[in-house]
Amino acid sequence: MTQTTQAQTRQDLQRLLFRRLAPIIIGAFLAAGIGLAIVLINATSEELIVEHRALLIDLSSDIESELDHVLFDARDTALNREVRNLLETSLIISTDRQTLEQHQGMQLLFSLAGQHADEDLKSLILYTRLGHPLVTITTREGIPQRPEIDTNAVLFFTESPFAQTPAFQDALQAEGGQFAIEPVTLERDEQGNIIEPLSPIFSVLTPIYSNDEVVGVLKIEMRLAPIIDTVNNFGQFLEDDTDGRRAVVMVGQQVIADSYFDESQYLNALLATANSETAGEGVVFSEAQEAHNSINAVVSTTPGDFTLVNNGQFIISSRSLIPGSTPNSPTWRILLVDEASAVWLGTILLAVASVIVSAFLGVGVVVLLSTSLGAVMHPVTAADALLKRLASDDEETPEIIDTEARAEEGGSILQAIDRVSARIHQLNTRVEQELARRRRDLEVVGRIGRQTATFEDIDDLFNRAINMICNELGFYHAQVFLMDDARRDAILVYSRGERGRRLLEAGHKIRRGSPTVIGTVTGRGEPVVVNDTTRQSSDVLHGFNPLLPDTRAELGLPLIIGNDIIGALDIQSKEPDVFHEEDLPLYQLLADQLAVAIYNAQLARAAEERFEQIDKLNKQLTREAWEEAQEMLDAKRAYIYDLR
Repeated sequence: MTQTTQAQTRQDLQRLLFRRLAPIIIGAFLAAGIGLAIVLINATSEELIVEHRALLIDLSSDIESELDHVLFDARDTALNREVRNLLETSLIISTDRQTLEQHQGMQLLFSLAGQHADEDLKSLILYTRLGHPLVTITTREGIPQRPEIDTNAVLFFTESPFAQTPAFQDALQAEGGQFAIEPVTLERDEQGNIIEPLSPIFSVLTPIYSNDEVVGVLKIEMRLAPIIDTVNNFGQFLEDDTDGRRAVVMVGQQVIADSYFDESQYLNALLATANSETAGEGVVFSEAQEAHNSINAVVSTTPGDFTLVNNGQFIISSRSLIPGSTPNSPTWRILLVDEASAVWLGTILLAVASVIVSAFLGVGVVVLLSTSLGAVMHPVTAADALLKRLASDDEETPEIIDTEARAEEGGSILQAIDRVSARIHQLNTRVEQELARRRRDLEVVGRIGRQTATFEDIDDLFNRAINMICNELGFYHAQVFLMDDARRDAILVYSRGERGRRLLEAGHKIRRGSPTVIGTVTGRGEPVVVNDTTRQSSDVLHGFNPLLPDTRAELGLPLIIGNDIIGALDIQSKEPDVFHEEDLPLYQLLADQLAVAIYNAQLARAAEERFEQIDKLNKQLTREAWEEAQEMLDAKRAYIYDLR
């Protein structure tokens, strides 16, 4: 066979392979680019979901801490028998103002006002069942004023205009301990004029029962300044982390706080609602109102909690807070809002770039393949020539050695491709395992949060949470420290298993700010990781404990409520290097959920103890009153006879 024939054969094979391989190669690179783009978008979405949920939980905890203690105290006061007795006493026509002022129920109302006067409590009003104010206690400069008592309130036999409002009617239909919420309004002076600067207030109403009938309603008016400050402070943290990110609080369809805008820009909407005479006259709605209209369009069509709803302008996640439990009470929502362009622009550009680069790589590979295909096809053409020579009884075999050598070269290339393919498969497997682990950890954290939130007994709470952390997440040991009253030492309050019991019996505690994991966590309020107890840094040391000799890695997480460090969660592992930086937000989310559960359990225990104290005092007062009454009856039975 001549050299020209071999060249022609080689060119024919080259064109045939090029026509068949080029579409496959370019299509494969395009598919890879599209797949990479989808992975990037999904990864960004999953990361954003976790981030939004964690931030909403943090802000919810801060706002609930502002609301709950006032609402719980109001509920306990409304359920107190002395307040109910105060209403019943007022029904006696001969009852004067002094008698009502000295009544134990009045003292409880004044005590409630005093406890929350420095927390922007505006007023506390006790209404009769027909909506007439019997007792009004206002605050001025953080000091409760003398109660205003209207003894004629019980003489009215018709409903007041206030009694016909939806909130009051809801309160009359509510069960004991439930709340009805009024729409947010602006604070007014005694003449009914709106006070400048604008100050939003909200009111809660809770019924007072006597013999299964509502005899009155307790109303508390609170200024929203602390909640606005909380949202603004949280928004500053959000803005430092992500441009354009904001926190918004809505009550019904009214925006009462927005960390992105100045208060004056969105409180004008409340001004227009509160003062119908100026609505549409001189009230200029800035871009804040336009943004809120866009956000409200999503909220009004998406009931309940939701995550990452995109309306083209914003990406919105919502978490509901419902201080009132009556059907017509406006729903409180906490919203986390991102500008869609700021979140997705970079990811979309990167995804498009990956597709374009993949296409260019495919074309480049085809071009490179076309230029080198001749050399690659040489063993094939040589084998074809050898077969033809053997068929023609040509005994010359000069190409055999060369063909075998080139076959070996081709074999090494195939082996390299196999190795690259195996490596890509390993990387894909590793990524899938990591994603599966992340999803599993997120599901476990969510399950722990849901289950621990229902416990009111703090010992049961610790037992369930710690066992789930160790069993579900596969850790060696876990324990909880709480700060003592002096905020000087972190006291071990729960530790798992027999080793934990021995530590508790020993009264184990750690000084706050000491160079240990727990000391550093409670001192700084930040997570601390020691991934290898045999290689420790100089500023944070793992304290070896003979009861836990197998610990090779330790993670300390602060338990924080608001700005207060209440303790620390300590997690230990037998394996080194198991705590990764990218997993810390997830673990901190777990610690935050545990902190909220602990806080709620402590509130429940405190409320129960307070109720027992009040009940004991009531019994004592009742016994003393009965003894005095008995003495008066005995005195009336004595007679003196004069027989002169």
